[in-house]
Amino acid sequence: MKRAFEPAKGAWSLPGGFMELNETIEMTAERELLEETALKGKVKNRLGHCSHYNTVFGDVLLIGFIVFIESFSNLTPGDDASEAELFYIDNLPPVAFPCHQKFLDMYLQKINHKPGGKDKQ
Repeated sequence: MKRAFEPAKGAWSLPGGFMELNETIEMTAERELLEETALKGKVKNRLGHCSHYNTVFGDVLLIGFIVFIESFSNLTPGDDASEAELFYIDNLPPVAFPCHQKFLDMYLQKINHKPGGKDKQ
């Protein structure tokens, strides 16, 4: 998704956001995915974590998930996104935050991705 607000307004990032009261981290991931992309997903497993400091929120702990999405036909930018788009995994735009790049790297390692493929993930 392309970020609609600071921090990193106008840059590409993974969908995400903050936990609300009485939510599990999996519920948060599924809700934020829906709010920011209009896609319904179900968390498959936790990918990893990363801490990040930014000038708006201070220290933030990010938790990455692998999410199963049944259909991408509803992909639409939501509340925090100005654009939502799918990219070939070998042709990703630069992402706004180091932790998001770390999650992408973790995912590529997990699936044993070999550069040069044309998978959209």
